[in-house]
Amino acid sequence: MSESSQVQVFRLLNPSSKLKYQSILQSDYVCERLDTVTAWQKLHVKLITWNLGCMEDCPLDHIRQLLSSNQGYADIYIVGFQETIPLTSFSASPKVIDQWCNRLLAALPPGQFKAVHRYGLLGLTSVVIIRAEIESQVSDCSSRTVGLGYLNWYNKGCIETQFSIGQIDEKLAGVRVQVFNMHLTHGEEELSLDVRNQCLKKVQDSLGTIRNAALAGPAPAVQDEWVCEPQLSQTELEKIDSSTIRRIFKKECRKVVFASGDLNYRLESRNVNDNIYKGDYEKLLESDQLRAQKNKGNIFSGFSEAEIRFRPTFKVTETLEYEETRVPSYTDRILYSADDGLEQLTYDVCEVSGSDHLPVVAEFALDARIVDFGALKAVRSEIGAQLDRILNQMEIVDVSPSLIDIDVVAGLKEVLEVTVSNLTEEPLQYNLDIGKRFFRKPVIKLLNDDGILPAKKSKQLKFQINTSKIEKIDKTLTMTFANFEFVKFLAFSVSSKSILFQPVHELEEMQYQNIVQSFDFILKGTTDNLLTGMQSVVDLASLNEFEISLLKDMTLRQINFDLLTKLNSIGMVQNEGSCGLMNVLYLWLKSLPELAGDKRSGVVLRKMIALIKFLNLDHESGFKYFGFFFQDEYELEHALES
Repeated sequence: MSESSQVQVFRLLNPSSKLKYQSILQSDYVCERLDTVTAWQKLHVKLITWNLGCMEDCPLDHIRQLLSSNQGYADIYIVGFQETIPLTSFSASPKVIDQWCNRLLAALPPGQFKAVHRYGLLGLTSVVIIRAEIESQVSDCSSRTVGLGYLNWYNKGCIETQFSIGQIDEKLAGVRVQVFNMHLTHGEEELSLDVRNQCLKKVQDSLGTIRNAALAGPAPAVQDEWVCEPQLSQTELEKIDSSTIRRIFKKECRKVVFASGDLNYRLESRNVNDNIYKGDYEKLLESDQLRAQKNKGNIFSGFSEAEIRFRPTFKVTETLEYEETRVPSYTDRILYSADDGLEQLTYDVCEVSGSDHLPVVAEFALDARIVDFGALKAVRSEIGAQLDRILNQMEIVDVSPSLIDIDVVAGLKEVLEVTVSNLTEEPLQYNLDIGKRFFRKPVIKLLNDDGILPAKKSKQLKFQINTSKIEKIDKTLTMTFANFEFVKFLAFSVSSKSILFQPVHELEEMQYQNIVQSFDFILKGTTDNLLTGMQSVVDLASLNEFEISLLKDMTLRQINFDLLTKLNSIGMVQNEGSCGLMNVLYLWLKSLPELAGDKRSGVVLRKMIALIKFLNLDHESGFKYFGFFFQDEYELEHALES
C-alpha cells in the first residue's frame, strides 16, 4: 500500500517539526477522509429575540408558540432576551437567568433537549438549547459582553456567544456560530440614530465578527485562517511543495454570524398606521432607519435580512394594539452573515402578549457535518500508528559513551571526554542538567558547553570528576532539547578510591600488594637520587604528573614494574622510575595512621626499616626523614639495631 501524502511529508520534516506538527498532519489525514468519519445533516436552527419588558412570567402556551413551528421542533434554539429585569438594576440576576432558561426547557418535550449555554448581562439573557441527540456535536461555548448604556453602563449592551458544531480539532473546526444579542440605545430623535450606530461600532471594535461582515463600518477582507504559522527551515521548504504546506496548515471552518436583539431602529414616517392595517410592509420599510443605514454602508455590511412580511414589533399593549402616542417601529430584528450552507426558512413575529415588544423568530436550515466519533478514532489510530513508527525509528542524537564506569583517586581531578553527535540536518539547542547541589562542590563538572549542536556535526564534552573521599557515586545527567520533547541520558558510575590516610588493614589486597612490591622494587635497585625529592613531598600537590600516574596505578590497578625498570635505564633523570615510586611511597607513609598489631602493619614496618638501612641513614638522619613514625631518635635507633 502506497504511503499517504501526510506520511511522505512527515518523513521530510526535521525531528523538531515532526514532533511539533504531528497532530496537524494527523488532522490533515482525517480531512481527506471526512466522508468516512462524518455525515451531512440539515440542522433546524431557530433564533428568537424578545424584549420582555421586565415580564415576571410567561404562560407556557406562549413559550410553546415561540418554540414550535410548522416544521416541528428545531435542533438548535438560540434565544436572546432583553429587559428580563428593570434597566435601573445594578447587576444580573442568576435566578432570573435560570428561571427563563428553565421556562424554555419546560415548554419542550421532556428529556429531549438540553441547555448547553446560558449567560446574563443585567437585563440581557442568552440561552442555547439543543436536542440531546446532538449534544456531542456542540462544543466550545463561550460568551463576552460590552456595556452600551450611559457611561458604558450595562443596562444597555451586548452579549456575544460563540459555539461550534461538528468540530473535530483545531484544523477541522466544523461550523463556528457567533450570535450577538443586543439592546441598543432607545429614542426617536435624530441624535439617537447616531448613538445606535456608535453602539454597533463599539461592539464591532470590542468583539469583532468571525467572518467578513461588520456590525458597523466596512466589512474586513476575506483571509484564510491558519491552524498555526508554519515555522519550517529553508531545507524543509525546499523539500515540500508550498501548496502542500498551505493545505496542511489551512484551517477548515465554515462560519455563521447572527445579529439580533432590540436594536431600537425606528420608522421615521409618522403616518404608518394605514400601511400597517393594509399590510403594505414594503411601504413601511421605506422609512426604516436600519434599512436606510445599511444601504448607505454605515451598518451591517456583509449581513443579510430576510424580507419582512410582518407588522412592526413595537410598541404594543396587552391587547397587542399599538400605543397611540408612539410611532410603531421594527425595533426587533434578526440579521445573518454566512458561508454556503445556510438557508433561511422563516422570518416572522409571534403574536403573544405580556410585553410592549412582539418577539421575532427566524428559522434556518444549516448544513453541518455530524461526526461519527467511533469512525474518527479508527482513522486517527490508523495514521497515528504510521507516524509513531517513524518517530520510534528516528535518530536524533548519539552519545558515546552513554555510560561512564570509572574508578578515580579521591583528591585527584580526572578529566574525560564524551562525544555527542547531531544526526539531523537542523542545529539543536540543548540543556544538560548537571544537578548542582547547594553548599557542596559538584563531583561531576562540565568544563565546556555552549548548548548548541550544529547540524550533522559532533562535539566533545569534557567532564571533570573530583571526589574528596572514598565513595560510590551513581549519577544520571539529563540532556533535553529545545522545540521538541526528546531526552538523552548520560550515566556516570564513579568509584572513588584512595590509599592515603587509610589504615593498612583496610586497603584492598591489590593496593597492599602494590605497596609491598614497591618497597621491594626500590630495595633491589640503587639509591641514586632517592633522597633528592623526598623532603619536598608534603601533599598531593607536591607530586608531578609522572608521580600522579604512579599514585593512580598504586591505587587502582597493578603497577607495571617492567616499565619502571626501563625508565631507570633510559630516563632523563638517573634512576627516574625508582625516584618517582619513592616519592609516592613516601607520601603514603606520611599519610599512614598509626600502625596496628596486625600482620600487614608488621610487614610495612619491616619494609620501612629495611628502606632506611638501604638509604644508608643512621638514627639521626633517618629520624629527619621518617621521624613521623617514631617517638624519638632512640626509638628509631632501637628499631635499626633489632
